[in-house]
Amino acid sequence: MGGCGNGFSVGGQVIKTEGCGNNLSNNCSNQKIISNNQLVLNKQLNDLSNKIDKETPDQCLYKDEESCNNHDCSWCISGAVEPACNTLISAVKLPSAVFTCSKVSSPSN
Repeated sequence: MGGCGNGFSVGGQVIKTEGCGNNLSNNCSNQKIISNNQLVLNKQLNDLSNKIDKETPDQCLYKDEESCNNHDCSWCISGAVEPACNTLISAVKLPSAVFTCSKVSSPSN
């Protein structure tokens, strides 16, 4: 492990310390640890975001009922808002008293 100008190791990971100059204070080290933790956190958030996108793709951007229903999407109508194409996951979550959605079965009365 070297001084602030060379880098140091935390938990087995080498932390680069560019921009610290000859400052050997804890402040310099703390800034670089925070920067490394932020990089790790950003990667984890990016990975999670990619996983969510794959599990719940928001690809139902069709503007007409036929195009919407020709894909894994649901066309939903309501007296309260304009008709729209939704993912099947989203359509199932809409209140059936307000929305009528294709490909979504209504609860029996």
